[in-house]
Amino acid sequence: MNATTPFALCQVNESTVFRFLKLIGLDNSNIGRFTKIVKERNETVHSNGNIFYKNKESLEDKINEMLSCVETIQLKSAPIIEKAYEIFLQNSSNPDEREYFDDESQIRDIFVHGNYLSIEDIKIAKQWDISILSSDSNYQNLVLL
Repeated sequence: MNATTPFALCQVNESTVFRFLKLIGLDNSNIGRFTKIVKERNETVHSNGNIFYKNKESLEDKINEMLSCVETIQLKSAPIIEKAYEIFLQNSSNPDEREYFDDESQIRDIFVHGNYLSIEDIKIAKQWDISILSSDSNYQNLVLL
């Protein structure tokens, strides 16, 4: 309950950590699907690097299922990422009042690293309609970010 980073989740059982995804609107069927992947992985993949699948197609099916699960999580995360981006832009609009004067450092350290964003998260943020903030007095600075 006192976690300050997502890395604190390492203290939670790997299969049950998916229950946190209810916070972004994923239901029990999705959570069960994610948990099943972890349990199956534990039965077929060894920490020494050996992977035990009957054939290449079985492995490819598992990889595709994992990617599908990640995509589901990503889609449900989109509103949170968009809101984080909006807040970041509002807080970063004035270069004289933010953490870094240069845009690159501000984006990298405050937005990307500060929110633990992936490349896919950044793609979601880039698609957000910045014109929503057009009434902001520093809108021209936001457009440059």
